[in-house]
Amino acid sequence: MPPPLIVHILHRFDIGGLESVLVNMINTMPEQSYRHVIISLTESSEFEKRINREDVEVICLHKQAGNDPKIHLKIWRLLRRLKPACVHTYNIATLEYNVIAFLAGIKKRIHAEHGRDIYDLDGSNKKYQYLRRAINPFVTKWVPVSNELAVWLADTVKLPKNKINLIYNGIDLELYRPKKYIEKGKCIIGTVGRMAAVKDQLTLIKAVEDLITETPKLRQDIRLVLIGDGELYPVIKKYIADHSLENNIELLGAREDVAQLLHDFDIFVLPSLAEGIPLTILEAMATALPVISTEVGGVPELIENGFQGYLIKPKDIKDLVDKIKLYIDNPELIAKHGACGREKVEENFSLRAMTKQYLQIYSI
Repeated sequence: MPPPLIVHILHRFDIGGLESVLVNMINTMPEQSYRHVIISLTESSEFEKRINREDVEVICLHKQAGNDPKIHLKIWRLLRRLKPACVHTYNIATLEYNVIAFLAGIKKRIHAEHGRDIYDLDGSNKKYQYLRRAINPFVTKWVPVSNELAVWLADTVKLPKNKINLIYNGIDLELYRPKKYIEKGKCIIGTVGRMAAVKDQLTLIKAVEDLITETPKLRQDIRLVLIGDGELYPVIKKYIADHSLENNIELLGAREDVAQLLHDFDIFVLPSLAEGIPLTILEAMATALPVISTEVGGVPELIENGFQGYLIKPKDIKDLVDKIKLYIDNPELIAKHGACGREKVEENFSLRAMTKQYLQIYSI
């Protein structure tokens, strides 16, 4: 008899933190425990090649933008055919399919909250709160990835606490190894993330622009490297060209070798407007990089200000410039904060610990 099946439903199966968590979990989970099918409402990409198992099917439904009622029938038919033991949906874009899973007779329906979108950065959107409450009877477990999200689901959205199961994202500590620091006189600042409004890479670019304008002698010593692709890539590329920043800022696009590229960085910066528990910060911490990040979502659960890095307010270019200069002027802090970050990840955010918790919640 084959192992029980988990069907994962997400908006798009492409490079991203949520998608990386899903792939890492599937790759780590023993094959004899569960089978997996991934349903992408829209499209998939080369990213699916990161799945190391031959028995995982990815199904793309090519959903049209906006309301597409045919998708509900497609998913209902798929679930009736696949007969999974559990349906696992991700973020607000897939929440409604818990109702479809219920109508298809699926007894276990888990919904994960990995972070908020650009239309609800602080979680105050009443429409989205009402939607979650309305669909709550069809969800058997809610899985937030940060304590901030867990508290928000209970206290603001008013979901039952006994249905909320906090599971922190975890990373592969064998893949992301601590870097060795070498005094080289130059400073490489790096970031990794989808190029979208919520990630706000332009604030980081403007901070570097201000830094080399205010302190011209740093122009030869500072380089910013951005890894990632997305809808704002052309906008960001144009800004760099229009402001003659090509000698200081490099766009690498989407890359498969992020674990290796992180070893080239000296400082990691995440300028996002909203986050859950950012996988990119965990990867940087595991690489023993100090982190400067906006104080959003679950980030303060990862970064203690002045220990693993520094926290700043969103879009605060001046403070970001000041924190970068602090590291440049005090290079010993780079190694010190980086080592603290690696230690924290080892203690609290391993991939095996995360996978074990998902195995437990699937078996309940």
